[in-house]
Amino acid sequence: AVFWAVQILLIGRFGQQSRLPVTLTVVQFAVTVLLAVPVMLAFERVDLYAALLASPEILFSGVVAGGLAFTFQTVGQQHTTAPQAAIFLSSEALFAAFFGVLIQGDSLPLIGWLGCALIFCAILSTELVPALLKGSGAEHESRARDDKGKADDVVERDRLLEPDN
Repeated sequence: AVFWAVQILLIGRFGQQSRLPVTLTVVQFAVTVLLAVPVMLAFERVDLYAALLASPEILFSGVVAGGLAFTFQTVGQQHTTAPQAAIFLSSEALFAAFFGVLIQGDSLPLIGWLGCALIFCAILSTELVPALLKGSGAEHESRARDDKGKADDVVERDRLLEPDN
């Protein structure tokens, strides 16, 4: 979770500065490869035949699910803030569960539905509560301006009605 949050923040920062989301995505993948391959070679047994057999799934996961998704994420973050992007991206599990049930016929236990509801409520509250509070603050400011305007009108009226000395 910490690394994911750091990634969201860095994409927000460097994406706004560079305005080159595809280049930023390519750099992310290059860094990932440079860090992951040595670790893989040190701790995993590499079976090239098994990798060849699984190559369609590996390519789909890497190119479509990974490459396009990260590219879209980076492009999307150009048009929103990092906190909003984190909120949007945190809904991934919610939609994965929903479409798993809808499309694949997966079954979700009650605790899963409660978790989805909790995630959905958290997303709504982080988006709506500040807007509602901001709205009530704006109404208060508007009323205060109206009251000040009325007071200014009264002062101006009184000034006009005063006899000249």
